[in-house]
Amino acid sequence: MKKNNPCSTFTGGFLSGISGSAFLGAAALTVLLSGQTAYGFMIDTGLTDTSLRWDNTVKYTAGVRVKGRNPSLLANPNADDGNQNFNAGSMMLNRIDLFSELDASYKKFGVRFSGAGWYDQVYNQKNDNASPGTFNGTGPHDQFPDATQRLHGNNAELLDAFTYGSAEVGSGSVSYRAGQYALQWGETLFFGSNGIAGTMSPIDVVKALSSPNATFKEFIRPTPQVSASWVINPELSVSAYYKLGWRKTILPGVGSYFSIVDLLDAGGEQLLLGPGMTWHRGPDMEPKNSGQYGFQVKYHTPWDLDLGAYAVRFHEMTPQGYSYPASGQYIDIFPEGVEAYGLSASKSIGSFNWAAEVSMRRNMDLTTYGGVVTPGMLADLHDHPQYAVGNTVHANLNWFASLGPHLIANEASFLGEFAWNRLWHVTDNPEMVDPGASQDAWGFRTVYEPMYRQVFHGFDLGIPIGFSYSQGRSSSVSLGPDKGGDMSIGLNGTFLGDWGAALNFTHYYGAPGPIKGNTGVFTYKQTNADRDFVTVSIRHTF
Repeated sequence: MKKNNPCSTFTGGFLSGISGSAFLGAAALTVLLSGQTAYGFMIDTGLTDTSLRWDNTVKYTAGVRVKGRNPSLLANPNADDGNQNFNAGSMMLNRIDLFSELDASYKKFGVRFSGAGWYDQVYNQKNDNASPGTFNGTGPHDQFPDATQRLHGNNAELLDAFTYGSAEVGSGSVSYRAGQYALQWGETLFFGSNGIAGTMSPIDVVKALSSPNATFKEFIRPTPQVSASWVINPELSVSAYYKLGWRKTILPGVGSYFSIVDLLDAGGEQLLLGPGMTWHRGPDMEPKNSGQYGFQVKYHTPWDLDLGAYAVRFHEMTPQGYSYPASGQYIDIFPEGVEAYGLSASKSIGSFNWAAEVSMRRNMDLTTYGGVVTPGMLADLHDHPQYAVGNTVHANLNWFASLGPHLIANEASFLGEFAWNRLWHVTDNPEMVDPGASQDAWGFRTVYEPMYRQVFHGFDLGIPIGFSYSQGRSSSVSLGPDKGGDMSIGLNGTFLGDWGAALNFTHYYGAPGPIKGNTGVFTYKQTNADRDFVTVSIRHTF
């Protein structure tokens, strides 16, 4: 499965032998070349009222697993490949990324294109799996499935591709976008999947797990859509969008470092039932491209309080599953026609900006035990669900602060969010709600980053410290493991604006357990309890 690629020579020679203390030493040196601010360049078109800008960022990332396998996380043979594939001290990232963006505008109209390409040597070579009896793939047990290799190891994609514009209308203005782009409404910060934002766009879960301190907006994926906003006056605006196509959330490929289930999505090939007994994966049952839309109203009150109201209809972007014992097959399904309604408020008080959002979802697919389809049984994505369906309520409360001089630093950012959800009512198949689920669940995450400017000429340093904790076994949107979470600490530097580097360590805590026990019931335990990792990255923007 190993493929030739010109990048492999670079990555193989650069850090293929780094591990343990040598890796940490290289990480410390890398911090000396640091930066985050993106600087591209303007292209002179010679035309009045016209601008053309092209930005490129090259990034190299290396990562190492720092803990050995926990036997309790290997108990389910259908949830162990991602763990088996990486020994303690082995590289879980050895990756080069290129991100490019092009913006062109004329007066109040323009177009934007962006794309990304990457190569990761880790996924283009053999892995550490020494357990062929619990391997779920159809190829060699010590190689990644083809779909996982494509997702993580060697690919490119078009991201943004849209046109935009605006025009004055009376005392206000109207603006639009049309094409492929990301869109986010609401007032969520970290737990966007629990709010209105999580109903509007798929996300990149791999990126989220690799960067636990990042905010939700950094993981949103672009989708084909049209949207418009009418600013009626400085206090009142209305917006709407309509999706032109459905896209699913990117989950870790089966056998990749953050993979916790060996059946879905990319790389899912077969379900192990026992020695010599398997079910094979069939084609996904995907929703229609039509039928997804949303409306928003925003109002700025005389008391400097910003209010929002939202109504959204969407198709699920993460899968449920159906199994067909008669044919020995299982498939991923994506339920249609979920509705969400919400209200939000935000206000700045001193150096803090506070925001809150409450919402409810109707026809929401719930955490399901079962999904078995027998001959003659109707099973689809909406009218005849063979999964539990119900109504849920959700709430988020968050803050963001820019702190001035204090005991630790002259400046710092401090942000956090509390999220909660509740199963309100089961409308279909109550017997299929996972028996381990609870009615309520909550989660919390905060990040504090002191900043030290001009440590030496042209060099700024930040030290982000993140912490999360969650409790409960959500029936709808997971907020984390029951009585567990993660913590991380890092170094982020900038040098002369266009160089950047970061060093980060992430530790997981909570009772360890696979996503499901051997009986098929969800455990709600810490599935990453033994996957602490260190990453170092360096990037340059030009």
